[in-house]
Amino acid sequence: MTLGNRFFPYQTDRNYILFIEELDKFQSVQDLSMFLTCIGQSRLMEQVTGLLFGHYSDDISPLLFEILERFGKKYRILVAYCDDFGHGSNHTIFPIGRGAVLDIKIKHYYFNRVKIDLLFL
Repeated sequence: MTLGNRFFPYQTDRNYILFIEELDKFQSVQDLSMFLTCIGQSRLMEQVTGLLFGHYSDDISPLLFEILERFGKKYRILVAYCDDFGHGSNHTIFPIGRGAVLDIKIKHYYFNRVKIDLLFL
């Protein structure tokens, strides 16, 4: 993980929305829990205001939603889930470092005319 070194710089006077995409064929839900714990212990969490989680899998573990919801409550941040955003049929580019808004009133987002539905936890 590059968090906290010169390859992952962040400014302490800005807020951030994390976006993570995970494939269960490479990591288990328990691995994701450890990954989120590591992020949670970093100083970056002082600036994080939301998490967008993209997960592409045939079967979705109920434990995944429990872990994401618990993470959001612990850090008092908005957590949104979508099937995927970087692979599969929903190829989307998130420009890193650009301004963004994660709004619970909007249940989807558009990028390049592709509609992607969001589930807020």
